[in-house]
Amino acid sequence: MRLWFPYLRGYTTAEAHRMLDAVTSGNLAVVSECLQAHPRLARIRDNSTGLSALEIAVWNSRKDIADLLVNAGAPLKLGHYPLHTAAFKGFTNLAAKLIAAGANVNARDSDSYTPLHSAALGGHIDAAVLLIENGADINATDLDGLTPLDLAVKDRRRNFVRMLIEHGASHSPIHAAALLNDLDKLKNVLSDKIDINARDATGRTPLHWAAAGRYGSPAAAELLVAHGADVNVVDCERATPLSQAVRNNHPALVKLLLEKGAKVNPGNTFTPLHFAARNGYAEISKLLVKNGANPNATDLSGHTPLHEAVFASRSDVVKLLLDFGADPDIRDRKGRTPFETAKECGCEDIASLLADSTDTNNLRN
Repeated sequence: MRLWFPYLRGYTTAEAHRMLDAVTSGNLAVVSECLQAHPRLARIRDNSTGLSALEIAVWNSRKDIADLLVNAGAPLKLGHYPLHTAAFKGFTNLAAKLIAAGANVNARDSDSYTPLHSAALGGHIDAAVLLIENGADINATDLDGLTPLDLAVKDRRRNFVRMLIEHGASHSPIHAAALLNDLDKLKNVLSDKIDINARDATGRTPLHWAAAGRYGSPAAAELLVAHGADVNVVDCERATPLSQAVRNNHPALVKLLLEKGAKVNPGNTFTPLHFAARNGYAEISKLLVKNGANPNATDLSGHTPLHEAVFASRSDVVKLLLDFGADPDIRDRKGRTPFETAKECGCEDIASLLADSTDTNNLRN
């Protein structure tokens, strides 16, 4: 049974299917026609997905259809909550309409996310400000104890973090100063007796935050290290500050951390070099291998950085890794060498490059 009707029906099953199909396909004219004939159709949902007509419209970015449904009395809190989706997608005007119609700005979904958590995940500042101005709890925590600020930091959304702090989000001054590269504030905080390796809810220290910003904060990182910050501390995901700097493609920050003693071959299987190779960060890859990164380290899938460079179709990184001793004959868990991976991916230029270094006797028939 596809449909679930919480209210008395005044329409046929065929009409209900026509309504849902129109909402799903984005046919505004048919939705309007259906609602004019039977306003209660605004309340139906698809039982196969658990989504209401309004939730489908919002998720499919059909704000015009969502407006019609809200005006027709669509429920605002069935299952996934339309306000969460509107906030996640940055539909500020629609979110305002949902709030005006009675949507709860502090409603919780199955992960205990509020709409403000959803806005943080989507990175939509305007939607977040709207929620805060309408009473959203800026320090609400999800099932993992994370606030919207924690999620914004985790996703390296510096401007979103700044906005939340300006609106009163609880935060560690030293973490925020590090992320925002506010050197004056950082110096003031460091002048007090403070734990420079203090962790936030995600296990990150201020040095992690300095490395996590989209633009990086080499000056903040250097100041923290000078005051005793641990360059090899790991967060809840086993990531070090060096890992963060690599992920954000900050060569200057990577260079600084290496100079300050960051371990280039951490204990976890997916190394900074794997990540740099996967994303084609040639400059960082060179910095890492020059400082002793193992070009033959394998992750849980058996992939070496050379495999990752092939996946990224980066012949320059492939050549670099080969020059620094990468073994082209190492097989992953599926039994593929980098050469065979290149052939499967259709990367003929890389395959030719690898062919000169590959033991042809090691190829599968």
